Formats: sequence, structure tokens, C-alpha cells
Amino acid sequence: MSKQILLEQEARLPLKKGVDFLANAVKVTLGGAGKIVAIDVPYSTPILTKDGVTVARSVELEDPRENMGASLLKSVAVNTNSKVGDGTTTATVLAQELIKQGFKNLSTGTNPILIKRGMDKALKAVSEYLDNSAYKSTSKSKLLNVATISANNDDEVGQLVVDTFWKVKKDGVINIQESSNGSTYTDFSTGMKFKSELASKYFLKDKILEVSNIKNAVICLFLGNIIDKKQLLPVLNMATERKKHLVLVCNEIEPHILQSVINSYAQAKVDVSIMESPLFGEYRVQALEDISLLTGARVINQEKGEDLIEFTPNDFGELTAVNITPDSMALSNKNSNKSEISRFVKFLDSKLKEEKDELNRSDIKERIARFKGGIATIYVGGNSKVEIKELQDRIEDSKNAVFAASKGGLVPGGGVALLKSRKVLDNLKTNSQEIQIGIDIVKKSLSAPIKQILHNAGLESGEIIGELSRHGKNFGYDVIEGKITDMIKAGIVDPKEVTQAALTSAVSVAGSLLTTDCVLVDTTNFDTKEINISGK
Repeated sequence: MSKQILLEQEARLPLKKGVDFLANAVKVTLGGAGKIVAIDVPYSTPILTKDGVTVARSVELEDPRENMGASLLKSVAVNTNSKVGDGTTTATVLAQELIKQGFKNLSTGTNPILIKRGMDKALKAVSEYLDNSAYKSTSKSKLLNVATISANNDDEVGQLVVDTFWKVKKDGVINIQESSNGSTYTDFSTGMKFKSELASKYFLKDKILEVSNIKNAVICLFLGNIIDKKQLLPVLNMATERKKHLVLVCNEIEPHILQSVINSYAQAKVDVSIMESPLFGEYRVQALEDISLLTGARVINQEKGEDLIEFTPNDFGELTAVNITPDSMALSNKNSNKSEISRFVKFLDSKLKEEKDELNRSDIKERIARFKGGIATIYVGGNSKVEIKELQDRIEDSKNAVFAASKGGLVPGGGVALLKSRKVLDNLKTNSQEIQIGIDIVKKSLSAPIKQILHNAGLESGEIIGELSRHGKNFGYDVIEGKITDMIKAGIVDPKEVTQAALTSAVSVAGSLLTTDCVLVDTTNFDTKEINISGK
């Protein structure tokens, strides 16, 4: 397998071309006047979406050098989506502008390491500004504004999401699935969500959205390591006999055994998701005990001399629904023993009153929240697969924005918070001219999201941004009404955490790309002369 080695400018130009290809596809979706992107799906109906991360995940370029650049920018959208579930298009627009401005300065011989240092200093200052200027009010009416805007100004979707959130609260979980009867409705059940690593993405049912939504599954809880295939066979066979999906939770699994399971999964011999046990130490034990109480599963504890070889069908737990992503699992069971759960929560409440240690109190509060939060599933209906998929994307964005807003508060939307944050960089000075260049690059780039929002609405940004500079920090441009307004009062708001995450991801990948000086590309089955990398 041969590798092409590219250095300095020759390395960076194809990367930037790939960045621009992906960013130009994603950024048309930004803002209230954003447009829809049609994505070709082989042997299926095209996807119509305004969801930035869905568009980004679908981009694959023929030139491997350019595809590396696109993949780096794709990570901005994916990382932002992973952190806060929204703001992916804003992050992409910011990253493209940061890279553009950075490359301009690299061509003059500026030290990229010092540029990156300046960008990091600017990021810290802007993040602190957003923390200090965020509105902490998370009333139902405020969250409704967030939900509606993130749903592409769909009032019905906004109301549905907020009503659902209001029942499960910020410690709850909202899953989104396709309806089986064509209508859109919400179902509630007892459940909990954990940060947990999926052993392999091969187990995901939806490879594009990187998610599995499964009904009526069984769960096996093994507080130990799988080092021999013989440990696993009885559990897999029992689940297969029941014709149910198996969620297997264990500490670790040997790579060769995992590969064997993946091969069987690919051949449809088994239907399984293998998840890493959440948390560590005593907190891991507690997490599995809580899942046991929710599902009725018995915890097989290796430290007590127990093993999966001794597993029986009675050791399975029941799940009415499960939502799995590469780094989380949300478990729900309508048939859980509610009286047992109620007694246990009362026990935890009394324990909390007696506990003085803050770390232990925090742990107890988290366990109480697991049982009190609950899980809701929004079943999405429509007249076609295309309509359902587009509506699912908007509900997902709306849901994620509401959860983020409930935790971190709100800032003016429409790119205004980032635009107005530039003033904190006016006073951020340094003795190094090259570090100052990094600060100035961030300052220039902070206006990119509002410029793109205005562009998507068919407006010239120069005059409008100039006018906004003469108004207070909350004033922006309402592209739907076509006027300058107080964005907070008008209900055009963004979750502070989403805005911060977008900028953080953008600065991170831009800094990495600017400091890249060599690219190694697999040239197998690729003619390196096909594409001109001179930049002309």
C-alpha cells in the first residue's frame, strides 16, 4: 500500500478544498431562512433535511486528500452534536472561517503554533463572556421559543417537544422513533440513561444517524470481563431463542471475541448490542444495581465468583424500549416494579438527608434522578419516508436545544451572541504579534454565522451588521419579520451551551488543521495527477 507524502502548502491546500466542499453543503441550512439539502441514498428515497450533522455525515469526496479535510471538518459537527446535540451548522461555519483566515496568515510566514495559542486565548475570553451574559431563566415559555426556533420555526413541533420535556424534566430522556400508524404522538415510561461506550459501531441499526432504536429487548448485566467465547454463547443462544434483541452490558470483551460476534451479527445469526459498563468502581456497581431494579435483570458479579457460563433465562431483564448511540444507552421498561422503585427512592431520599459528605450527596442525588427522570418516546408519523425523516431531524434538534437551554441558560440567537462577544477581544492584548493575529482571527470569524444567516435570507450583511453595532447586546436581525429587534424579547434565543460548544469545536479543529504540515495519503486505486493541488 503506497502513500503519497505532501508537505507544507502542498499538504494544506487539498485539506482546505475539502473543508470548503463540506462547509458549503452544510451552511445553506443555517438560520430561520435556511434551505433544505437533498441527500442521495443508494436504493432508497433521498433524504431531505436541514440538519447540519446529517448533511456533514453524508459527505464523502473522491480525492482522498480533500476527503481528509472534509473529515476533519465533519468532526466539528459530530463533536458538537455529541456534546450538546445542536449547533452543528454554526460550528461548521465558524470552523470554515477560522481556517480561511488562518491560512491567509500562514501564507505570510506567521508561526501557526502562536496563531493557535492566540485563538485559544480568544476562545477562553468569549466563553467567559457567554457565561456572564447568559439568561438563566428557563421558564416553559422561554424553552418554547428555543424549541420552536430549533424546529425551523414550527410552532407545533416546538409545543410537542416542550410539553414532553416538561414531563420528563432535565434529568429525563426523550427518544425519537418512526411511528407505526402514521400519526405523531408521545409515550411515557420509567427509564434511565447512562454514558456508556458501544463496543463497535457495526451494531448500530442506523449507520447514518449513528443510533439504534429497539423495542422489546432483553438485557444481560455482567460485572466482569469476557475473555472466553464459552462465556458468551449461552447468553447469545438464549436471546436468539427468544427472538429478541440482546443488550449485553459488561466491563470488557476481548477483541477476537468481539470480532466473532460482529461476524455473526453481520450474518444475522445474532441480534445484539454490546455496551461497556457505565462509570467505574463502586459507582459502576451502583449503576448496574439501578439498571437491575429497573429491568429485573440479575447482576452477574465476577468478583463474587459468578460467571456468564452459569447464566439462566431468569437472569435476563426486560426492556420495552432502548436507545443506543456510540457513547450512551437509554433504557426504558413500562413493566418495571414501580412499588419497589418507589421504596428504593424513599430510601435514597432519607439517606440523602443524613449524608454530610458532598461527594456522597452528589452520588445519591444522581441515583435519585435516574429513577425520577423517566423516558419519553416521540413517535413521528407522516405521509412518506422523506417527510418522516425530515420531521424527525427537526424534532431531534428541538429536543437537544431544549435540554441544553435548561442546563446552561439562554443567549440572543441568530448569531448575535457571537457577534456581540467580539467586544471582549478588543481589550485582549498580548506582547506577541503572532499570538495577537490568532486573537484577531477569532474576532473576525465571530461574525461568520450571522453573515451566513443573512445570506441565506437573501440579505446583504454589511449594512445590517453596521446598524446592529449601534444597538444593545441583545439586538439582532429577525430574518422572518425582516427587522432589527431585541432577540431576547422576541424569543429568538439560543442555548448558551450550544453556542459555546460550537465555538470550542470550531477553534479546536481549526487550530489542528493550521498546525498540520504533512499529509500522508493512501494512493491505492487513485491517480494523484487527477486533481491540481497548486491552488489554481
